[in-house]
This record gives sequence, structure tokens and C-alpha cells, in this order.
Amino acid sequence: MKNSIRITGGSLKGQKIPFDFRSSLRPTSSKLREVLFNWLQFEIQKCNCLDLFAGTGALGIEALSRGAQRSIFIESNKKNFLLLRNSIKELGLEKNSKVLFKNGINWIKDNDLSNIDFAGPINSSGTYEFQNEVDLGAVFNLTLKRRFVTSGLLPNDLI
Repeated sequence: MKNSIRITGGSLKGQKIPFDFRSSLRPTSSKLREVLFNWLQFEIQKCNCLDLFAGTGALGIEALSRGAQRSIFIESNKKNFLLLRNSIKELGLEKNSKVLFKNGINWIKDNDLSNIDFAGPINSSGTYEFQNEVDLGAVFNLTLKRRFVTSGLLPNDLI
């Protein structure tokens, strides 16, 4: 495993999350995560978080490191899912984590188990692989109903 990203704060600060470079993975940068979690520092404590389109799990792991009570990770790519599950285990976060191999859009339509939802970039090309306009509309509707924090989920011209 040649690539890794560091956790930027909290109890796991400095720990590495390993990942294999692949086009299905585009980790949220350390700088962006640091800014995001400094902004959320007083709200993240004891929250239940959702890391939708989890990839490396950096957002959900960072949330746990900074005091979130629980993180649910949703990943639909099998290789990314297996690597994420292994990272959670290596970091000793199994007790506070749930890693699911699911379609994120379908899962959020039927579940509301979190206080703060993170939706990272879906893939490295910057495209958004929704199956149809209904899926895209579901994300917009859920964004209005839920507290989403995005790091590149939606194209700038649609926001």
C-alpha cells in the first residue's frame, strides 16, 4: 500500500489511513478536512455521523477522532469497502462504526440515523454517477431535509 492520508485532529491525530490509488477513489484532502472539522468542532461531539460514498472513510474516521459518538460508512465499491473495513479495524474503531456495502442513494432514502451527513466526491474524474435524474433529485431533496456537508458531491453549476 503506497498511499495514505493522515487524520488531522483529535484522538487519532497523525494516524494514517492507507489506500490504493484507483480511479474509484478520491480522498478528501487533509487541508479540507482540517478546515471542515475546525468549523464543526463544537457540533461534532457525541453526534452520529454518516460518511456517504465513504471511499477511504476519511470523513467518518476524522469525525470519530474528534469526538463523534458513531459513524456509519456507506460504500458501493467492493475493493474500497474491504479496505475501509480493514482500516476501521486497524484503528480500533469497530465499536463506534458500521461499514455497509450498499448503494448510498438507496440507503439514505430509507434511513435517518445520523445528525451530520458527509458526502464526499464520488469519483476522481469529477463526474457524478447518478443512475438517473430521480437519484440526483433525491440527493437535492435529502439535502434540504438533512444536514449534509459536502466536499465535492455536486457540480458547482448546480449548487
